[in-house]
Amino acid sequence: MHELVRKHSRYVIAKGDPDESFVSQLRSSDLPAFPSTKEIDKATWKEYVLTGRSNREPIQDTVSDSWQRCLKMGVDPAIGKCTDIRPAKALGREHRLLKGLVMDTQKEVYTLIRGKGLLVTVCDRQGYLVGMGGDIQALLAADKLNFGPGANWSEHSVGTNAIGTALVTGRPMQVSGREHFCESHHGWICSAAPIFDLNGDPIGCIDISGPKTADHTYALALAIEGARAIENRLFRMQSANLMSTLFNAVMKGLVYADRSGKIRAANPTAAILMGTSAEALVARMPPPGLTSSPPFTT
Repeated sequence: MHELVRKHSRYVIAKGDPDESFVSQLRSSDLPAFPSTKEIDKATWKEYVLTGRSNREPIQDTVSDSWQRCLKMGVDPAIGKCTDIRPAKALGREHRLLKGLVMDTQKEVYTLIRGKGLLVTVCDRQGYLVGMGGDIQALLAADKLNFGPGANWSEHSVGTNAIGTALVTGRPMQVSGREHFCESHHGWICSAAPIFDLNGDPIGCIDISGPKTADHTYALALAIEGARAIENRLFRMQSANLMSTLFNAVMKGLVYADRSGKIRAANPTAAILMGTSAEALVARMPPPGLTSSPPFTT
């Protein structure tokens, strides 16, 4: 299992202007490659999931910790498919907002993995998948596991996997072969990175998965880059909403003018003081000699 440590609730890996195309940023940067981890012996996996311990091979702490959680939650290691699948309307407003937020990044990531036998998906903070795209072979294989939109890919639902375990640990990671708790996932490698909001809380994950025969060389790095791009968009959206709320909540009259002096926004108090509507103020020129890009008060 490959994993990276979280720093200041963000993974600062993406380069370039945050408004620049995600694909163009990645094409101009060097992505780290992560070699495949050593395959866990089947006897070691079987002994551990049956007894809760194994004396055969050393197991990484992140894997054994996740396996212990799965045992305590009563996850069936012989499970074949995800059984917790819900329609988007049953998953709440945040799930739907996340789907709209990540759609462009998800498509851009797919352009970078096309033809490699992989798929890309994003989940919400509960582990429910919000969308998926990928090569047909990977999508058909995923369908056999009910790995698709609305499926719950948390540890509680399907055992150790990159999505569910990344949500628990707050770290991006790659889970390979028998590192998965459930036997039906042993033919897969999945790479996921958490997405954090302004408070540093995970709101979901971006995941790149596929059969072990696919090309996973840059999957973990791409997942991290994708998560960072989504965080940038989320930051801009949350910042704009916060500024809008503060702008309209203050008791003083506030008017925002651009560098040319045109009024771009005015709060209700400003409109009342100036005896007009906020809409009528927009695009009005300020008094001669007063041109400023910051807000000015009336």
